[in-house]
Amino acid sequence: MTLDELYFLLSPQGERLLRETAVTPITADNHLQIASQLRQQTDHAQAVLETVLLRQQAVVKFSRAAQMFFTRAALEQASSETVAVYRARRFADAGVRHVADLGCGIGGDALALAAHGEVTGVDWDPVRVAMAQENVRVYGHAERFHPMQADLLELTPLPVDGLFFDPARRDEYGRRLRSVQDYQPPLHWIHRWRTWVPETAVKVSPGIAYEDIPDDAEVEFVSVQGEVKDGILWFGDLRSGVQRRATLLPNAHTLTSDDLPAAPIPLSAPGAYLYEPDKAVIRAH
Repeated sequence: MTLDELYFLLSPQGERLLRETAVTPITADNHLQIASQLRQQTDHAQAVLETVLLRQQAVVKFSRAAQMFFTRAALEQASSETVAVYRARRFADAGVRHVADLGCGIGGDALALAAHGEVTGVDWDPVRVAMAQENVRVYGHAERFHPMQADLLELTPLPVDGLFFDPARRDEYGRRLRSVQDYQPPLHWIHRWRTWVPETAVKVSPGIAYEDIPDDAEVEFVSVQGEVKDGILWFGDLRSGVQRRATLLPNAHTLTSDDLPAAPIPLSAPGAYLYEPDKAVIRAH
């Protein structure tokens, strides 16, 4: 999507077409018919159709998806609202009142962070920055969001007291990057910023290798309804004093490395049932 297409969608005509197109769910059976009808009304038919489709998909992640704007890749990468709200609370509890959301995408984390304080949202893609601004507005926090289009690798330190990094974890072909040093920006680059702003959090793949976890970080693995969604590295005063944490959402049940028994747990003979812990607990073992 281009900025011109997004601005059209935000116009009265665009809003009307989005509203009318969303009345009937788009399926494989009616997709071509709806696309044909839209092409008779606007040159931006594809942008309207794609936005309605992505909103349909986004309802599993965001409670206000029907009013939000997405690109397909950005929606796939975005944290769910449930995870973002949980994570934003950690910043608030640490007394952080202005967070730089570096790699803000479509604002999936910014909309939760802005519920507690100021957010400067930075992304290299001007379309994503504009979408983030609109999505934060949908959640009622427009006055707290400060958009900035910039290359993170060239960005100078910002006057904030907390950092949230969401580095790109896929290459240009969509393949997952396994090493934190292959992220964009890589983890070693992010460490430079920590010298200016110690209260830093970095979103990482749940499959991060343990040897890639810095010694001074707390690593947390978060699951939603039993599915591991995110890994997060906490630094500075955002740490809770443990090395590893597993958190199970939506109820925020948590288990830390300090909760583990000092002695090995004895194994008994197999019983009638085999119980498997939540996958976040397994990952944080």
